Amino acid sequence: MDLDHYSVLGLSSVEFDCTKLTQAEIKTAYQKKALELHPDTIMRKRKGNSDCSSNNVQANDDIAARTAAFQQLQSSYALLMDKRAREIYDLFWLQSRGEGNLRTESNGVFRSKLVNVREWKQARRAE
Repeated sequence: MDLDHYSVLGLSSVEFDCTKLTQAEIKTAYQKKALELHPDTIMRKRKGNSDCSSNNVQANDDIAARTAAFQQLQSSYALLMDKRAREIYDLFWLQSRGEGNLRTESNGVFRSKLVNVREWKQARRAE
């Protein structure tokens, strides 16, 4: 698994089982991280600094990096707040950590979960 969506939200997945987090806890972590990563925060800092014209290129790079990180944050939050998608993600997340076993899932249940992920992705694209 390439990306740990829990760590994107600033939740340490090494210390505890993130699959047991409530949606309220995930929302709180998202809001805290969103305030930190939002691209507008650097704009406010730039307005406060009058001698920022010499570092304009560096500031633009920082804005681009913050924008990309913020978009990833939003994507991770959307996945973890969707109950079906989170259930499937948690299944693979536990497997990647060596704590789960996909073979214990019956083929019918596993296939229905994959169909739900495809439906979720198609719905997200349609929005």
